[in-house]
Amino acid sequence: MSVLGNVINWILGLGAAIFVPIIIIIAGLIVGMKLKDAISAGITLGVAFTGMSMLIGFMSDAIGPAAKAMLTHTGINLPIVDGGWTTLSAIAWSWPYAFLMFPLMIGLNILMLIINKTKTFNADLWNVWGKIFTGVAVAAVSKPYFGTAASIALAFIVAGIQIIFELKMADMYQYRIEKLSGIPGVTCTHKMGFTSIFMFPIDCILKKIPALNKRFDAAALKDKIGIFAESHVLGFILGIIFGILARYSVAATLQCH
Repeated sequence: MSVLGNVINWILGLGAAIFVPIIIIIAGLIVGMKLKDAISAGITLGVAFTGMSMLIGFMSDAIGPAAKAMLTHTGINLPIVDGGWTTLSAIAWSWPYAFLMFPLMIGLNILMLIINKTKTFNADLWNVWGKIFTGVAVAAVSKPYFGTAASIALAFIVAGIQIIFELKMADMYQYRIEKLSGIPGVTCTHKMGFTSIFMFPIDCILKKIPALNKRFDAAALKDKIGIFAESHVLGFILGIIFGILARYSVAATLQCH
């Protein structure tokens, strides 16, 4: 692996809480932010990542044992473990050609901005792993048919198409995301947005069903059921249910919230 690849892998090894803020600071300076504002934005995002990791860790430590005990006592057999996005990202970053996805994504983004084919600047460089994983999958499937070199080339071609689609998707969804978040000029380039292709027709059908075309967001539910729509109350109730099903003591059950 080249020196550049080793440097990039070392930076990625620092973790999202450090890597992403560095990218945000650099991106902020590129678009003309003052140094202090760019640094402040990067640090804020780093703190958010750390807080999110702590929250997920706490939830896993509190609910994980209860879930296992619940399965034991109910006799339910669930042998397959969902590793989530972390497992997929670990596979992606282990690919020897992973670091080459950075110049591909940045280059395509800049090219599309220059030729006015997108209005989106993708600063979400941490989630480049999504494109890398696409490359890994394409290379693995195509290698037996086309050989190593051709499969790697095909992997980057398909990943490049994904990058272009993500930028076009981000342009198309921008006004909706701004409406939902209340943050002007913000959109999302994450590949999970492609699921809307399948969810849109389902949404259209649900809107035609009288019992299901009502508002079900937190504000609407709070008007109907009061505090039981609050996230902390719902979390407490679910924790109690998990504790009971796990046959925990009263004290242990009350701690599963």
